[in-house]
Parts: sequence; C-alpha cells; structure tokens
Amino acid sequence: MSLINAKDVSIECPKCKKKHTKAIGDLKENPVIGNVINVDIRYLTKEMTKIDKALGRQRKEFERSAE
Repeated sequence: MSLINAKDVSIECPKCKKKHTKAIGDLKENPVIGNVINVDIRYLTKEMTKIDKALGRQRKEFERSAE
C-alpha cells in the first residue's frame, strides 16, 4: 500500500468550504485536519485495501498477458 499512502486526497471543510490536501499515509497516522474534520480512518483503510487488491489483480493479469 505504499503507493497509495503517498497519494494526496483533497477534503473540503464542511464549515468554511476550504479544501485541505493531505497524503493518505499521513491521514492514517493522524486522521484530524484542522479543528473540524475528523476522517473515518477505518472506512479509509477498508477502501484502500479494496483498491490495493484490485491493483494486485490488474498487475497479475498484465504480467500474464506479457508472457
């Protein structure tokens, strides 16, 4: 998941509407942005795992087709 951890996500503050950008890996370590936004890290991790598995399947399929 190291490639995913480096990806930035943009989250809009529900109060001031300002967009905050933070790396996924940073959110896993500290899921709070400012005073208002608290990211549901369990949901984020669950979705990241789904993406990681899908990328793994795509990688295997690509490697098989290259043989």
